Amino acid sequence: MLQRIDPTEMKYLEVMRDRGIPIRFVSDKQAQLVEHYDFLVRYTIKVELKGMKAIHRGEPKQFARQWVEWQNVVGNIGWVRGQAVWVVFEEPDGYLCVRRTALEELVSKVDWCVFTTDKDYSLDLKAFSRSGRADRICLVQRADLTALRGTKKMFV
Repeated sequence: MLQRIDPTEMKYLEVMRDRGIPIRFVSDKQAQLVEHYDFLVRYTIKVELKGMKAIHRGEPKQFARQWVEWQNVVGNIGWVRGQAVWVVFEEPDGYLCVRRTALEELVSKVDWCVFTTDKDYSLDLKAFSRSGRADRICLVQRADLTALRGTKKMFV
């Protein structure tokens, strides 16, 4: 089954094309769900795009803290351990481009074996799992993302 492009992905695609950067949305299930990338930029660079999200469902979307997926909902590796070269986080004024390997190194310090399902998301770099799912996720401060080597800001 082919994945459809959502509005956040469409906006990123348009921004990149407007800048004259070759980009292609990758819609196959293998790339999206197993290898964890959404786009090929300049023909070969794999990019995973993350839209702004709320910390708690029903709250406004924000970008001060980002969810990072170590293990997905069915227990397979999460996108931070995928094949993307860049993870691009949507922000109100553009995108924060983070090297996936640098982010993986940061969150590898989390104790992923000790996790909670209590929904108290006040702590960063703490493992969480959502009830009834096999995922392992944590929150990372934007300031920690910007401090990672290679991080770039792209304004729109």
